[in-house]
Amino acid sequence: MSVGFIENDRMTITSGPLAGREGCIRKIDRHKRTAKIQVEMFGQVIDATVGVEIVRKTSGSQ
Repeated sequence: MSVGFIENDRMTITSGPLAGREGCIRKIDRHKRTAKIQVEMFGQVIDATVGVEIVRKTSGSQ
């Protein structure tokens, strides 16, 4: 499972398999703690659902 945070509508993954691969994330479901990702594997584009924990979310309008 990957762990990260959202700050000013920008996701940052701090640890886990998705660290440094934020660009492949298409959608986050914070309630189910999942992320839908899209990766290229064996010459095909694959859609997958993986676990992700968002530990905090902040916005710039504070």
